[in-house]
Amino acid sequence: MKTLCTYVLSIAFLAIANCGVVNAQPGTVYNKYFINQDFDGVSALPAGWSGDAGNSNIFTKGGGAIAFRDGMMVMSGAGGGNRGTQVTVPATDSNEAWTGYTTWFIELDWTVNKGVLGRRNAVHLTFLGNGTQNPNNGTTWYADALFGIYTFGDDLVHYWNMDSETPAFLGGSGPSFNKGAADLAATSALNASTATTLAFATGVTYHITAELDFQNQKVVSLTITEKDNPANTVTVTDKPFLAPTLGGSESAVAVENRKPKNFSVLTCVNTRGSNDGNGDNVDLEAYVDNLQVYVKETSL
Repeated sequence: MKTLCTYVLSIAFLAIANCGVVNAQPGTVYNKYFINQDFDGVSALPAGWSGDAGNSNIFTKGGGAIAFRDGMMVMSGAGGGNRGTQVTVPATDSNEAWTGYTTWFIELDWTVNKGVLGRRNAVHLTFLGNGTQNPNNGTTWYADALFGIYTFGDDLVHYWNMDSETPAFLGGSGPSFNKGAADLAATSALNASTATTLAFATGVTYHITAELDFQNQKVVSLTITEKDNPANTVTVTDKPFLAPTLGGSESAVAVENRKPKNFSVLTCVNTRGSNDGNGDNVDLEAYVDNLQVYVKETSL
């Protein structure tokens, strides 16, 4: 009986694992994946994805590259301008079967292997919808941005949405770090409103988990944790999307219409331009791994 019972339980657990908890107990909450990409064995962007390493990105103006190495996606760029890359994935509302969901989750691992950081130089990772307009225009640009994190050399991770009234970064034909200053102490003071307690270092992998509420246009929660040191972690809750404050002076998208409808774009940038003049030439190499985009379902 013990052997038979063990066999039956094993079959049951296999059925649950293979069927996506179809046979789980009623009321079990599980993840329903829209994207579940670990990049293992990947040598090019998956079908339906596209990459832009040129001048048409909302936050970069200069060459960059998208590559795949050691089971990770590499986003890089070096030189005298804002350098980095932008990856577009299928929008979360692009499939009719998914359009009824208003709460979405995004998870990924992020490592800045190298980047130029300082009083006028920053690295940022920003998540956007597909409604960005006029990315190459200095006055009419609009960034359909959801949330972003960044660092500039103060050894901390900053959460852009903690001060959504004063944009940390600007887009358009001259994208820049909008909170640079004459020295690092002054830059730290300008960015105090977005500083978290999470320690940052290059070469360290951070796991990011975000819960997005498109109905109420906010990030319900953002948790960032150093993978090899879980004590280095931070969670921030209930912050508005960035889109309402990210438009040029003559943007055709009225503030009341700046409401992202989906997640579709991931951009990673090392900035040279700033509100306080140009910083140093940049050299970015960032890794993205284990990208998951999903909703939560409850088994019946």
